[in-house]
Amino acid sequence: MSLEEIHKQGEILRKLTMVPTYPLAVKLYKDPAEFPDKTRRPKEWGQRWAMCQAWTLSRTIGWTIGLTPEESVCAPQNVLFGWAEPENEKDFVDAWVEMGIAESEDGVKRFLREHCWLEKGEYAGIVFSPLQWTKVVPDIVLVYCNPAQAGVLIPAYVYKEGKSFTSTIRSSAVCASCIIGTLKTDQPNISIPCAGERGQAMSDDCELVFSFPGALLGDMVRGLEENRKHGYNRIPVVPNLLFEPDLIPPYAKLEKKLRIIE
Repeated sequence: MSLEEIHKQGEILRKLTMVPTYPLAVKLYKDPAEFPDKTRRPKEWGQRWAMCQAWTLSRTIGWTIGLTPEESVCAPQNVLFGWAEPENEKDFVDAWVEMGIAESEDGVKRFLREHCWLEKGEYAGIVFSPLQWTKVVPDIVLVYCNPAQAGVLIPAYVYKEGKSFTSTIRSSAVCASCIIGTLKTDQPNISIPCAGERGQAMSDDCELVFSFPGALLGDMVRGLEENRKHGYNRIPVVPNLLFEPDLIPPYAKLEKKLRIIE
């Protein structure tokens, strides 16, 4: 799919879901030298950012933003994305025990084993770009939505083949869940913003992250369009307001004494 077609699909996706922020194209790079021209970088401000900060700026302001390991400040994120490693596993385990991820070292170790990881050095950069004018062909699409909007995205995925939608919810490192998890399974996923993202990237308490492989963009948009035609799984929902209400007694009494002005 060309960038021009992706832009069109992005416009339709946002229109049919009515999400308030821009759906994002996400692309992982082995060589940051391949980042698109005019990609904004944290180093321009002499700073390092977490991924959730970068994609919040992208989805709210509309910037195309790239990060490399040297520009990335979130320790768990850097380990899970293969950009850094602790001196030993216990350092990571101790940090998440201290955070209360699980009550014991064994619990945290299991949590880590079941989390989403990239191989060390597998990728050396990542770019976030608004889908409606993206500069990159997405590996992953991120859509920040509320439960009702997720309720039309799920049927859009199911529409083509009737496959069940399944998702694994993790309590920490939403960046790894929605990007690496979707990349590894090649299936859509729903994630709940973690405490770190809510605190430092200001995601709303009512927001979910719906992520899906970029290759599914055409199928997702077609599913949204077809479901809307059928009038059931759509945004906005048509409310059941086609009835004449019963008036409270004082209003009913007054109604009888009104004269319609012609």
